[in-house]
Formats: sequence, structure tokens, C-alpha cells
Amino acid sequence: MIGLCLSPPTPPTPQPGPSPWVGGSALAIAGLTSGNLSGLSEYLELVPLPTEALRSDLMGLMAADFCLCWILDKLLTKAFAY
Repeated sequence: MIGLCLSPPTPPTPQPGPSPWVGGSALAIAGLTSGNLSGLSEYLELVPLPTEALRSDLMGLMAADFCLCWILDKLLTKAFAY
């Protein structure tokens, strides 16, 4: 009679965390938009935003976009996880 060797099930592989580049790029974009990195803006030849209202609206839209994309990523990861 041949013996069976049953091994315990392997645990699922963990999902990788967010890359540190995501936070760094978010800070760089926020710094460029807010005008705090004026030297880098001049080096990249970026045109300054004309009004403070436009600057704050753009910063709010970027923050909302980042948060909504993160939420969508989490929802889709849970929906399609196996």
C-alpha cells in the first residue's frame, strides 16, 4: 500500500503595500502646485497658476482624485480577490 503525504494548505500570499514613490510623487505635485517649490518650477519651466482660487481648487481636486482612486482600488481588490 502506498502512503499519502498530505501537506497543510499554503497561506495566501500577502498583497504588496503602497510604493513609497506614490507618497513622494503626491508631495512633489502638491509642492509644485502650491508654489512652495518655485526653484523646481522654474527649472521645469512650469507656468505659474494665475489665481489663488484656481490653485486651491486644483489642490482639492487632486486630493479628491487621489482618495477616490485609493477607495476604488480597495473595493475592486476585495471584489476580485480569490
